[in-house]
Amino acid sequence: MVAPRFVRHAGLWLVVLFGLALSPSARAAEPAARVYVILWFDTEDYLLPASDDAALHLARFLSGENVRATFKVVGEKARVLEKRKRTDVIEALKKHEIGFHSNYHSTQPSPALYLSQLGWDEGVREFDRREGPGRDDVERIFGQAPTCYGQPGSSWGPQSYGAMIQWGMKVYLDAGNHVNLKDRPCYYCGILNLYKLAYTLRADLNHAKELPQAEAAALLGVTVRTVQRRWHAALLKLHEILKGRWPGLGP
Repeated sequence: MVAPRFVRHAGLWLVVLFGLALSPSARAAEPAARVYVILWFDTEDYLLPASDDAALHLARFLSGENVRATFKVVGEKARVLEKRKRTDVIEALKKHEIGFHSNYHSTQPSPALYLSQLGWDEGVREFDRREGPGRDDVERIFGQAPTCYGQPGSSWGPQSYGAMIQWGMKVYLDAGNHVNLKDRPCYYCGILNLYKLAYTLRADLNHAKELPQAEAAALLGVTVRTVQRRWHAALLKLHEILKGRWPGLGP
């Protein structure tokens, strides 16, 4: 299995997951391996209105390209979109898969903190008590049950899996080191984990130099120069669409 690296900007993370179904030895014998791509955005900034527009433009652009992404939405972000009457953003995101990214994200206490002194049963109940209302609001506002969960930042707790089972949520989608089986997808507590995966590709809109361009070129089957040119064009397009409102992109 091959996998992510990240893009954070205005409360969004972009993660591209390349998944190969066969082992390296088996792949060598095959003329072509199947590649799976998971594209997700942690949609978490409920303070800046510019973040609403960022999500809108991303969702519409991907829809126009016939690409379906996963937007992992924080409960408070969903409620803020509703309060701001941003039905345009909500409708644009509805065309994609909706995940859940905690109720309040970084507002303390975060899951790792409030779960740290609790056992399994009481921890599951506490996680459901604190995070369940956010999950319910995401479902109510977007009209679809979120299909996956991923922790805010690195605030992971095992009891979240017990609550996910109760919610009927079958996929843990994020990145970290808490659960790992040879850097491949695995099941933990009956939940499919797309979490600690090998060969991650990270691209940061603030620091394009962090993109491992040679690796990206090899994976995409193009030259490094082509990767550089496409990345630069994408930055210019984002700057144009968002009118320079994202910090780090220049005036």
